[in-house]
Amino acid sequence: MHRRVGPCWLSLVVLIAGCDPEFLAIGDVVDGSGAPVQGAKISLVCDGAEQSWDVSDKIGRFKLSTIGRFGSGCSIEIKHERYGQLQADVMQNCIELSHDQCATVSLHARFR
Repeated sequence: MHRRVGPCWLSLVVLIAGCDPEFLAIGDVVDGSGAPVQGAKISLVCDGAEQSWDVSDKIGRFKLSTIGRFGSGCSIEIKHERYGQLQADVMQNCIELSHDQCATVSLHARFR
């Protein structure tokens, strides 16, 4: 909507903010000697269904982000063709709760 006010134009911009919360899982993946593991697939899995995923970078870090809050029945799965698979419960690794659900997970995953 534009409205002329004197010699200028006044513009009205309406932004509608979504109410959907963001879920974030951050961390790193290392091997048995503590060296970073690049290329591990990190997945958020709830009741057997993959919700979102990311891949660890060259220094082993990952940042998985999706919309929603997750709790019991959800896990973070870490898979690598050379090292195998690890699994971590979302609620046991949650560092920020929102309405009894997890908003943020922090995880240091170590393959043996």
